[in-house]
Amino acid sequence: MRYPKIRWYLDKFKGRYGRQQIFADINIGYSKLDSNGKRRYVPVKLSLGASIEPEYFGKSIKRKEKEVFSFNKEVFHKYSVSKKFIKNKMEIFQTAVDLTASYFDFKEIDPNPQEFKTRLLINLKRKTKQPPKSVLQFINELILKYEDEWSKGIQGSVRPNTIRNYRTVSGFLENYQLAKNTTLLFEDLTSEIYWDIFNTCNKIYKGEIQVINPNRRNYRNKQGYAKSTITKYGEILIGLLLKGVTHNFITKLDLNDRKTLLLENVEPTKELHLTESEILKVLNAKIEDSTLLMGQQFIIIASITGLRVSDICELYKLKPKEYKMSESNETFIGIAIDITKTGKPVIIPLLKHVRTILELNNGKFPKFKDSSANRAIKLLCQLLGINDDVVLTYNYFNTAEYSEIVKKWEIISTHDCRSSMITNLSLHNVPEEIIENITHPKKSKNSKKKAFQGYFKAGLTGHATRFLRAIADINSEIYTYM
Repeated sequence: MRYPKIRWYLDKFKGRYGRQQIFADINIGYSKLDSNGKRRYVPVKLSLGASIEPEYFGKSIKRKEKEVFSFNKEVFHKYSVSKKFIKNKMEIFQTAVDLTASYFDFKEIDPNPQEFKTRLLINLKRKTKQPPKSVLQFINELILKYEDEWSKGIQGSVRPNTIRNYRTVSGFLENYQLAKNTTLLFEDLTSEIYWDIFNTCNKIYKGEIQVINPNRRNYRNKQGYAKSTITKYGEILIGLLLKGVTHNFITKLDLNDRKTLLLENVEPTKELHLTESEILKVLNAKIEDSTLLMGQQFIIIASITGLRVSDICELYKLKPKEYKMSESNETFIGIAIDITKTGKPVIIPLLKHVRTILELNNGKFPKFKDSSANRAIKLLCQLLGINDDVVLTYNYFNTAEYSEIVKKWEIISTHDCRSSMITNLSLHNVPEEIIENITHPKKSKNSKKKAFQGYFKAGLTGHATRFLRAIADINSEIYTYM
């Protein structure tokens, strides 16, 4: 970190008169590449907590042929001789900046602007310094807080699925501390320790390090964790550490440096879906065995609605309703559901073959369990001869990638049924946005999609209507309403 340089300026001076707030830009040498690939310095911005008339602060000067108003020591000195209040505040501010720089220099931390600002506010006594707290303790307190908020039905609460992911990260840290016989503090975290957490937990999972955690299920897999799993929980851990920073905890990690903290180019271990002819084979199968019937019904519902297994397992609690299509007198049968992963509500039209299952089940959805559903769909696909060759790529953490050819029925999962709906409709050229709005609604980062979302006001039935009209134009025995 370079020695901090302070540039004093006034807030929004243009076209305004009277007293104005004094601000400081503190250059600590932190920079980022902009969209044009140019390196730009990112200063720490902070108010002095005092105001002044512009004529006592500085004067207009020419800079690169532009007229700018700038702090001028001579102008300010004449004013500060008679009124020392602001000068004293500036000196106190400078001392706090020096103390902050010394703190990071002693800790051998190269801070980002947010970390420097947090410590500076503490030195200015505008924030209270947090006592030492372990990362695990902080995360567990967050989990308890979020669970309490969800149980009370507080709007905007963190959803159970996210809380479960936080608990998994908490388990990683518990296992790490047990293996290392240590307590991990925020200020101890470095990129080396960050990766040591995942390396150690991976060895525990493979059985190379023996740890028995009485608070967790001690699963083991000799292959270790998939790279995609490490990336997923790395993202979650970074998010939790960022929450810690907002609570005034300091870490040596640059949490914005995703290239250092996340694995790159993590490819999926398999790419498969059930084709429409394979789904048709499932539909036409005459099934009496209860386990196979469960597999048949799950494949039909998941491959036609595009729902995740977590949402399908909750369908039995919901009641289908009749909805009116947008700008039409026509109606359709659908189900209103909040998507677990995004927390967004949708209305999904229930197509022909899903409604057939409801008719056979007294108008209700069957009950499913994730683990038993996975087993059931594998058994059914094996029985029906759904055995195309699939390339399965093994992408395990700290292990060389390798591949093997297996039969589709051996590795098909509940999530592949969801991807079957998305893939099959995409092959029919149904727009991605129409599919997404009834399967995985979220705020788009794409500017064109974002603009469309802002102007499209027809609501959930409008999205369902667009979906029904899109599939009415395709020739499919599976994706049909009538």
